[in-house]
Amino acid sequence: MPFARAFRAEKRSDVVWLAEAYGSDIPSLTGYLAAHTQNVGYGAAIMQIPGRTPAMTAMTAATLDRITGGRFHLGLGVSGPQVS
Repeated sequence: MPFARAFRAEKRSDVVWLAEAYGSDIPSLTGYLAAHTQNVGYGAAIMQIPGRTPAMTAMTAATLDRITGGRFHLGLGVSGPQVS
């Protein structure tokens, strides 16, 4: 579960890598977790491209970077047919 991993990683100032699959999205989960942590970084592994325009992806990544205090790492990819 990403919540438990995030809270354990908080103690080590580690990075938690999140994925989009089966109805979940990285921006919402990152925003929630970042509001409850201060040290852990968050990475998108991967934020799938077909579901967003390039401009929306860039704006979302920039916003996540800002609200996490630079703790967001963007990973892009096409994902699989189930998600796309």
